[in-house]
Amino acid sequence: MTRLSFFLLASLTLSATASAAEELSTEARDEARVDMDEGHANFKARDYKAALAAYRRADKIMNVPTTKLGVARALVELGRLLEARRVLADLLKGSVTEGEPAAFVRARDKARAVLADLASRTPTLSIRLPKDAPDNVSVLLDDSRVSEASIGTPSPLDPGTHAVVVTAPGFSPFAAELTILERANEVVEVLLERRASERAAPKNAGDSSDLGPREDSTPKGPDPLVVEQPKAHSSAGRAWSYGSLSLGIGGLVAGGLASGLTFARVSDLEANCPNHRCPESARALHTDMQTLATIADVTLPLGAALFGAGALGLGLTAPDTHVTSVRFGPGTLTVRGVF
Repeated sequence: MTRLSFFLLASLTLSATASAAEELSTEARDEARVDMDEGHANFKARDYKAALAAYRRADKIMNVPTTKLGVARALVELGRLLEARRVLADLLKGSVTEGEPAAFVRARDKARAVLADLASRTPTLSIRLPKDAPDNVSVLLDDSRVSEASIGTPSPLDPGTHAVVVTAPGFSPFAAELTILERANEVVEVLLERRASERAAPKNAGDSSDLGPREDSTPKGPDPLVVEQPKAHSSAGRAWSYGSLSLGIGGLVAGGLASGLTFARVSDLEANCPNHRCPESARALHTDMQTLATIADVTLPLGAALFGAGALGLGLTAPDTHVTSVRFGPGTLTVRGVF
């Protein structure tokens, strides 16, 4: 059915509903007809938000298959596929009255076809937790809590950008943001890492048989790794350090470039996906964006680690250098010394 045919069908249907809704006043039916005409005009002009508002007003008055079909079609154009499916399901579960207008029958047939199409177009997302995840883990999808039964199973959702946040006591929070296209079946593998304070276990806790001096029970953080002053300048060590520095700088530069290209691909994807509806041709952009993001995620931390190792190596192998201690902590590296 063409779009023009749909408009004509809906307009004719409003006239045909008079006998089926005699309790409605002529004024109410006229108001609904005006709303439908306004919805048609906005739909044709691709102003789907305004079309949806007009169709909803008409449906609130008439509550018939044709008005509900208009609501569902506007929702589809706005990328709100799940809501459109609910409206269509509500349309089809309504009772069929004997001798109802032929326009109602055609609207039901059209609703079945649209609903079947949406079933294949609606993307899904699976959120998978690690096997050792605690029982009291909290999973949020777009700020809404995900039920325990839904975790690990494909759940339908609208195409577009979605955020996943997972938290659990004693673990660092996990967060991911991804753009999902129509017909895609995405999977988010959650990584949960224990905080450093949770991983450290106290030594000889509660052991009263130790005759030595008792240690202060105040938390002090990770023990420092004491590094003795080098006795001689190591040219080989400094060469290694310079190499590590060079590789680290290269990794940081590559990661920065990949990050910039990732944002460029995101902008291109948004430009090609109006109203969060992406054509099949945009899949290549989505794949490029994911590849570049992965490169940035690998090269940036690797470059930082190599750069830090090279800098530390230079400090340890430099002549006339005395390093008192090196302290490692969660997300930190502290070097204390006199140079």
